[in-house]
Amino acid sequence: LFSPKKLVVVATGIQWGKTTVGAVWMKMMMHMFTAPEDNFIITSPTFPILNQSTLPPFLRIMEGYGRHDRKDNCFRMNGGGTCWFRTGKDPDSIVGIAQVRAILGDEAGKYSLYFWENIQGRADPNDAPIMLVTSPYALNWLYKEIIRPKTKDANARPDVELVQAKSIENPHFNAERYHARKLTMDPRRFNMMYGGDWLKASGLVYDCFDDNENVVKPFT
Repeated sequence: LFSPKKLVVVATGIQWGKTTVGAVWMKMMMHMFTAPEDNFIITSPTFPILNQSTLPPFLRIMEGYGRHDRKDNCFRMNGGGTCWFRTGKDPDSIVGIAQVRAILGDEAGKYSLYFWENIQGRADPNDAPIMLVTSPYALNWLYKEIIRPKTKDANARPDVELVQAKSIENPHFNAERYHARKLTMDPRRFNMMYGGDWLKASGLVYDCFDDNENVVKPFT
């Protein structure tokens, strides 16, 4: 929350609390920049994720500080400043938003590279900070550009603050369910979903292949 880095990436297991962290961070930014012309952006991969996951904690902690304009899909602060809500379904949906002071990307691991480049373009004029919160999904641009370099060398990407954590590091997470899932799930899938590890899924075609059941003797 208090990192001075221009890009903060919170990449954790599910239900760690990263979406709430992003909402609190955006509230801090909106109280730091209070000019009427200041703009902020919250993004999600899709409208369902935006409406059911990203916005509820943000709107809850912003209650009393402004109003949710559903028509224009934004939050207008009392006294000035507007936070726009956009999704990656249209990567150009954020183009044209000026005087941007901060950008929050929820479940950023699902974003296209094109959308990410547009997000950076909105942040560049004012050198606005960006926070990306996500669970691991694929070894895509986020992994190659940020996660891998940072995990291999802590001194790489000095502009990036990388936070990684397991789901169970949230004290409110159900520890019993965590250990039960660990016993039944594919280890790689479990480590991605609950451990926040960026791995490549294996066995996508023959995940249950068995030599006794699935191999037959050659026949004419």
